Amino acid sequence: MQSVCTKFKGQLFKLLHQLENTTPHFIRCIKPNAKQHPGVYEEDLVLQQLRCCGVLEVVRISRSGFPTRMTHLEFSRRYGFLLVDTNVSQDPLSISVAILQQFNLLPEMYQVGYTKLYLRTGQIGKLEEQRKQLLQGILGIQKCFRGCQARQYFHEVKKGVTTLQSFIRGENARMKYGSIAKNYAVNASQTVDEHLAAIICLQSAIRGWLAQQQLSDKCKLKRRSYENTKRKPGKKISEVKIVPQEQVEAQSSILAELQKRVVKAEAALGQKEEENASLREQLQHSERRWSEYEARMKTMEEMWQMQMASLQASLAAARKSLAADNTAGQPGKLDSSTSPHGCDSEDNLSGGSQTPGGGTINKVFGAIPGFRAGRDNNGSINVVNSLAKEFEQRTQNFEDDARALVDVSAGQSASTINPDQEIRKLKLRFETWKKEYKVRLWETKARVHKLRHGDKKSCRKWWGRISARAS
Repeated sequence: MQSVCTKFKGQLFKLLHQLENTTPHFIRCIKPNAKQHPGVYEEDLVLQQLRCCGVLEVVRISRSGFPTRMTHLEFSRRYGFLLVDTNVSQDPLSISVAILQQFNLLPEMYQVGYTKLYLRTGQIGKLEEQRKQLLQGILGIQKCFRGCQARQYFHEVKKGVTTLQSFIRGENARMKYGSIAKNYAVNASQTVDEHLAAIICLQSAIRGWLAQQQLSDKCKLKRRSYENTKRKPGKKISEVKIVPQEQVEAQSSILAELQKRVVKAEAALGQKEEENASLREQLQHSERRWSEYEARMKTMEEMWQMQMASLQASLAAARKSLAADNTAGQPGKLDSSTSPHGCDSEDNLSGGSQTPGGGTINKVFGAIPGFRAGRDNNGSINVVNSLAKEFEQRTQNFEDDARALVDVSAGQSASTINPDQEIRKLKLRFETWKKEYKVRLWETKARVHKLRHGDKKSCRKWWGRISARAS
C-alpha cells in the first residue's frame, strides 16, 4: 500500500519529467466583448484584459531583452554556410561567434552563452535576408546545372533513339525489299515469257503478211506478162519487160525523199514569211523614225531662218549706222579745209599753223581728226563687208549641211552617217559660230559708235587749237 505522500510525490516527479521533455506554451483567452456576441470587438475591454494579465509587460520585457534564443548547434546548422572563412574551428560556439563577427553585429545586440545565443529584436532578420539571397543564388546555379545535365541526357537519349530507329527502319526496309525482289523475280520471269510469246506471234503475223504481199505481187506480174503475150503473139516471151522488185522499192524511196523535201520547203517558207513580217515591222519603224527626223529638221530650219533673219537685221543696222557715219564725216572734211578766220588757201593755212620747230602741210593734215576718221571709217567698212561675206558664206554652208542631212534621213544617199549625231554636231557648231559672230558684231558696233562720237570731240579740239594759234 502506498501512502498519499508517496502517490503525490510520484505524480509530481512525472509532471516535472513531462515539463522538461516538452516546450510549454501559456494560452490566455481574451473576451472581445462583454455581451459575448460574434463579430463585435471592444477595444477598451481587450486592452484592460491584456494589462490585467500582464501580456503587455511581458512583451515589453521581451523586447527590451533578448527575445531570439537559439542553441549554438541550431545557429551553426542554419547559418553556417554563410561563413566565408573556412579556417574556423568546427565547434558550434566558434562558428556562431565567427558568423556574428562576419556580419558586423554590435556586441550589445547579442549575448553568447555556453549553450545558447541570445539576440535582440531585428538582428535575426538581417541574417535571414543574407541566407535567403544566398539560397536563391544557390538555387539558380543548381537550376542551370541540372538543366544542362537534363539537356545533355536528353540529347544522348535522343541520339540513341534515333540510331535505334534508323537501325530498325533499315532492317524493315531491307526485309521489305527482299520480299519485293523475290516477288518481282517471279513475276518478271512470267512477264518475260509472255512478252516473248507476244513478240514471236507478232513477228509471225508480219512475216506472213509480207510473204502474202510478195506472192500477190508475183502473181500480178505473171498475170500481166501472160496478158501481154496474149495480146502480142508476134513477140517472144524474152522481149516482154518485167519490172523488177528493186525498181519498185527505189521508186517508193524516191517518193519518200520527195515528201521530206516538200516538208522542209514548207518549213523554210514559213520561216521566210516570219522574217518578212519582222522586216516589214522594221521598215515601218524606220519610216516613223525618218518622219520624226524630217520634222525635227524642219523645226531646225525654221529656227535657223529666224536666227539668220535676226543676224541679218543686226547687220543691216550696222551698215546703216556706218553709212550715216560716212555721210557725217564728209562735210567735216570740207569744213576743215576752210578756216574760220578767212584762211582759204593752203599757204595761209600753213602760215597760220606753222610752229617754231617747223613742219610740213602733211603733218598738219595728218593731225586733223577728219583725215584719221576717214581712214578709220574705211577700216570699219572693210570689217562690216567681211562680216557680211562671212555671214553669207556660213549661211550657205549651214544650208548645204542641213540639206545633206535631210537627204541622208530620207534615204536618198547611201551613207553610214548617224542623223541624230550629225544634227547635234551641226547645232553645236551653229551655236558656237552664232556666239562668236554676235561678239564680233557687237565689237564692230561699239567701234562705229566710238568713231561717230569721237570725230565730233576731236574736231572741236582741233578748231580750238587752230583758233588759239591764229590769235
